[in-house]
Amino acid sequence: MSDRILGQDRPLCFVHVPKTGGTSLSDAIARHYPQDRVFADRGVVHTDYLQSVIDHLAERVFVTGHFEPDALEMLGDDIDIVTMLRRPDAQGVSQYLHVRSDAENPLHADATRLPLSDFVRTHKGVILCQSIALCRAFSSTQTRFDPRQPDHLSRVLGLLQQKAIVGVTEQAEPFCAALADRMALRRPIELPTMNAAVSRGTSPTTQLRLTQDYATLRQDPELAELFAIEDRVYATAERLARGFLDRRRLVVSRPRGDHKLRLGARRFNTPDGRITEDSVRIPIRRWHGQYVFGPFDRLAVGRYAAEFHLAVSGVGVSRFGAVGIDVFANCRAFLARRWLAPWRGYSQRRRTLEFAHGAEQSVLEFRVSTFGFVGAELVFHGVTLTPLREKASWVASLGVLLPRVRSKIASTRILSH
Repeated sequence: MSDRILGQDRPLCFVHVPKTGGTSLSDAIARHYPQDRVFADRGVVHTDYLQSVIDHLAERVFVTGHFEPDALEMLGDDIDIVTMLRRPDAQGVSQYLHVRSDAENPLHADATRLPLSDFVRTHKGVILCQSIALCRAFSSTQTRFDPRQPDHLSRVLGLLQQKAIVGVTEQAEPFCAALADRMALRRPIELPTMNAAVSRGTSPTTQLRLTQDYATLRQDPELAELFAIEDRVYATAERLARGFLDRRRLVVSRPRGDHKLRLGARRFNTPDGRITEDSVRIPIRRWHGQYVFGPFDRLAVGRYAAEFHLAVSGVGVSRFGAVGIDVFANCRAFLARRWLAPWRGYSQRRRTLEFAHGAEQSVLEFRVSTFGFVGAELVFHGVTLTPLREKASWVASLGVLLPRVRSKIASTRILSH
């Protein structure tokens, strides 16, 4: 797909695949549209519903739900499609727990009566939940795709690659950041962190046990072909998601000298920020919170200095306020961090963190948080990255200098004779 702005002058369609976090993502995207520009018929998109609202499906609208056959075809080619998939074992367990909690689901009685392994063996089709959802979405009156047919599945995966922006639940946060960039949104797409299974009373220990049980089912010869189909679909989605993120991330080659790279404020995610020409201004409404994060880039291996350009305005000197800056890798590890105590004139100062980056595959965030300053405003201008020379040991330095000294002495002796 081209790099034009998604959904700018055409419908943006979210193809919801069950139990992938799709409801949360759909709701998060919908918050960026006026209410009368969001079209969803109780979670399902079918031709009868589209026909009833067809006059409104022009320019910038959001259509979301489980797409029934013919719905995408009815909307035509002048649309943008987004979808998200999930690792099959995690999706399968989530689907089972959902069916158990939904008394109106036709499989509810069996799900409450049978353990996970017996339920899956009785209803083998649940293994193909994501494959079936995609096949239904891309089916039409002329062609009904069946994931069990290899040529059908290949065509659906080809359509997915050709027409859709694809994410995976396991990389939901960077996917949302990249999607917000492609949609040219002024605010981030923010997903809730609540786990639906936990909210229904299922403990993490139980979820882990069920996931292990589900993985064990892969050893059943009668189910192996179905798992292979679902794995192929997810592997394609993961590859497409990685490609989408790679096009957004900035991979920096190792420059010579003191070349600097500026990451502007618009590349970062902020809650309720007001974008100006070269900065974003964020009201501080909480005693403690994270207000800037992103841009989920990748850098060449090496050492860097990250210079944060920021200020806190609308507040005087405070003994109890502080600003936190950090470099965060892969959503789990700090490479560098520091709390900055305020002082008079602080808003004119820049702060720098040095960090070592050892894996080019790592996804990096540069984050700003505050403690105190409620009622003030954080003004963020971005981050400047400067590659640093590797620190050489004194032994290595001598190894370089001694041959030069010997050569100089030898040259001096020759000239003296």
